[in-house]
Amino acid sequence: MIQDDKKNKQVWVKQVEPKVDNKWSYAVFYIDNSHIGDRYFMSEKISTLIPGAKDVSEYTVEDLFKDEVFKDMKGSNLELKVATGGGCRMVKLVPKK
Repeated sequence: MIQDDKKNKQVWVKQVEPKVDNKWSYAVFYIDNSHIGDRYFMSEKISTLIPGAKDVSEYTVEDLFKDEVFKDMKGSNLELKVATGGGCRMVKLVPKK
């Protein structure tokens, strides 16, 4: 878990199935516990979330609530829009073949 007490943010990561080419998939959960404000983008480096990973483009990013796949994820950060006041986003990162 990654926690920022000043900004009331948490990031949770769990290794999950499927395994692709001997690389694990990961469930990533972003949550914001601040009490006021608009939706905004939370961002965390992939290398912080997943040891050994370099770039989000190594993964297919699947939204687990909306059952959709993000097609334009690029760069070294996983950036997701999150609502304040207990808002959350949960995605699954599946290694690309």
